[in-house]
Amino acid sequence: MVLYASETSLNPNGFPSSLWMSGCAVYAGVVIVANQTLWRRVNTHDGVIDFLIFGSVAAFFIAFAVLCHISPELIGIFSPTLGNPLVWLGIVGAVLTVWGVDLFRESLQREARELSEIDAAKKRKEFQMRQLDSDE
Repeated sequence: MVLYASETSLNPNGFPSSLWMSGCAVYAGVVIVANQTLWRRVNTHDGVIDFLIFGSVAAFFIAFAVLCHISPELIGIFSPTLGNPLVWLGIVGAVLTVWGVDLFRESLQREARELSEIDAAKKRKEFQMRQLDSDE
């Protein structure tokens, strides 16, 4: 989506910036999704873990802002990239999709574990019944 929305953008130095904008937007989504997934799966939520995970996301945006002021190919794409509603729609969509798939996978695993426990309980009961029959 971002690629089509920004296909004709040029930065102030005359470089085409649409691929850079798309790449940075996609990478921002990857950084956010990876850190959000890590945050969901960490069993200990304390200030240090939260600071490191959210700091990792913030570090991407800080590095992106710094590079957009240093690199001639990236000059002037920070605001248009992060100001594009399609970028945020894509990032939110990616986060919700990954979160939904992850929750679905967890529910399937939970269901399989419960079925396995029920199966094990039935086998124990059958074994106990055989033990009682053989004792008689």
